[in-house]
Amino acid sequence: MAEEKQSNTYTIVVAVSAIIMIAFVLLLKGRETEHLQMSSQTTPEAEAQVLQKARDFNNVLE
Repeated sequence: MAEEKQSNTYTIVVAVSAIIMIAFVLLLKGRETEHLQMSSQTTPEAEAQVLQKARDFNNVLE
């Protein structure tokens, strides 16, 4: 009897853990591209200006 109860408890713990993990994966998958909708559209000219101001700290000489 005790062995059957322990097995049943183990099954319940595994099932609940699996359900929680699946719920988290679905939640994160739904929020995966939210940041893309929030940002404004950039133009190549604006990106070029930002990159022009950036410094190159790479010490490789050609």
